[in-house]
Amino acid sequence: MLVTAYSVTVLPLTPGGVGVTVVSATAVLLALGVAPELAPVVVLVDRTFGVYLPAVIGWLPAANVDLGDLLARGGDG
Repeated sequence: MLVTAYSVTVLPLTPGGVGVTVVSATAVLLALGVAPELAPVVVLVDRTFGVYLPAVIGWLPAANVDLGDLLARGGDG
């Protein structure tokens, strides 16, 4: 079950495999005995702190990069 659930994420059917990952991880947690009310919450918290929050934190400094200045300097800092 575990291998089957996570092997589905190899083929991204949605952007970033979001829906497939959440559903398969929830199914795995349910199979391991986690309460049905708690499993989706755990998966969404995990995705938030493991994927979305780092992406936003990484975007903040990248948004301040002046590409025109970087290209004018030739990219050598």
